[in-house]
This record gives sequence, C-alpha cells and structure tokens, in this order.
Amino acid sequence: MLLQKGITVIVPTYNRRDLLNKTLLSLSFQSFNVHQYEVLVVDDGSSDDTKEIVLSFKDRMFISYFYQEDEGFRVAKARNIGILNARFNICLFLDSGMIAHPDLLKNHWCAYQDKSEQALIGFSYGYCDYENISEKLLQEFSHRKEVEKFFDIFRGDRLLRDRRSVAMESASLLFKDITIPWIIFWTCHVSCTTKSLLRVGGFDESFQSWGGEDIELGIRLYKAGIAFAFAEDCEAIHWPHDRTSIGSSSATSYADYIYKKHPELSTSMLLEPQTPWVEIVRKIRDVG
Repeated sequence: MLLQKGITVIVPTYNRRDLLNKTLLSLSFQSFNVHQYEVLVVDDGSSDDTKEIVLSFKDRMFISYFYQEDEGFRVAKARNIGILNARFNICLFLDSGMIAHPDLLKNHWCAYQDKSEQALIGFSYGYCDYENISEKLLQEFSHRKEVEKFFDIFRGDRLLRDRRSVAMESASLLFKDITIPWIIFWTCHVSCTTKSLLRVGGFDESFQSWGGEDIELGIRLYKAGIAFAFAEDCEAIHWPHDRTSIGSSSATSYADYIYKKHPELSTSMLLEPQTPWVEIVRKIRDVG
C-alpha cells in the first residue's frame, strides 16, 4: 500500500454523539492543509445517531465512517480498522471528547519532519484527575477563536496540565529519564507512523475490556526500536465526561495478560495496580 504524506486521524467511539461532535468540530478548525489529513471515525456498535453526526462534517473535511457490531468492548479492533484504512503515512489517535488545538495536526506533522519514524505522546490537558475543575471552565464553542481561548486558560493553570507532565515535574524527572516510555503511551492522544503500526501488527485485539491495549502496543513499538517523544506543543483538551467504570479486577486482568505476553521486570510491576506509573519508572531506573 502506497501511503500519501499526511495525517490520518482515527477516532473510535461508542454512543458518544455529543462528545464526538465536539472532537470533530475542533478538527474542522485545523490550520493544517485540509487535503493532507482525513478523519476516520470507527463506531464500536453505537445505538445513537453517531453516523449522522459524522456525515454532517462531510463538507468540512475528508471524513469516513466505519461501523462494527456491538459485541462488547472492542476499541482495539476499532483502531485497527482505522490503521488498515489509513491513506496517510502518519496515524493520530484521538478519543471521543478530545478537543484539538487548531495547530494540533500541523505540530504533529512538523515533529515528523525532523524524525520520520517515531511515536509521539501528545499533551492532554485536564485528563482524568481534574475533570470537575475543568468542567467549570469549558463552555460550548462554535468558532476557532473560542477553542484557542480554552487553551489559553488551561496553559495558565498547573492543576489543568497533563497529569503525566505534573507527575514528572513533581518527581524531578525529564521525559528522557523514562527508560520505559510505553508506560505513558495512552491513546487518548498519540501518533505514530502508519508503517510502524503495521509492522508491529497494530493493537492486540485480545483486549476486550477497558485499558491496557495502548501500553501493550507501546511495548511492541519500543521493542521494535521506535523512538518515543513527549510532544508538549501538540495540545488537546480532555472534555469532562463520565468515564468507563474501571474496577481493580479489570486492571489486574490486563496487567496479567501484558506480563504473560512480555515477562519482564517492568511489566511485573503492573501487577500491583496501586503503584503509580512514576514509581515504576523510578524503580526501573534504580535497577538499571
């Protein structure tokens, strides 16, 4: 398959029509050349009007809709559908409810001009820890300037920064100090070359509950020699919303699977779900 130069944005979704609409609206404001990107929405069996939301953006960008039957949590397969249908050489993964800065695609693209084969971990404001705070700051938007205003607010508040960045700062860690960068390869906002994703086989579709499929892919990319970078200028905002209920049994299950597939010291530490990732990083650094 001959890939064109540009970015394929892959957005998996399930019954999140309002959040999806916000994500697509933000992608319609991009400063990047509209002929150099496409958006692939992969629907994991929604029963709402997700398809109609997608089709409403047909006149604003190159966008395609894919549907798979609701057979449980199959986000890994959904993302693989996106990879296999990508026509550009870079794949950018965004979750429904991620709001893209107008320069998001341009900045991802520029990063790949210096180093063509890599995996970029994008900056995600307001993710997880501070949702109640960020919800008070966000209003509906319909113009690019309104989106830019959100980012100005978030940049100025430490509590709203990407929690990985805050954790690294608190632990006096730089990203280059993290010897297992896959541990923060979270697909709410990451990119990678399409070629690399295909080379390692994409996401492991054995994951059929929340969590783990992204960092497991990160492990395989890392083992394949792909360089990782934490791209703070590639900005997105995590719009506050109810998240999938995550039980300790689910976390233990995916950690156990990852360890069996990649039996190493670092993955064995995932079996202790209460251990923060930054502590795992510290322990691996000290051992090494």
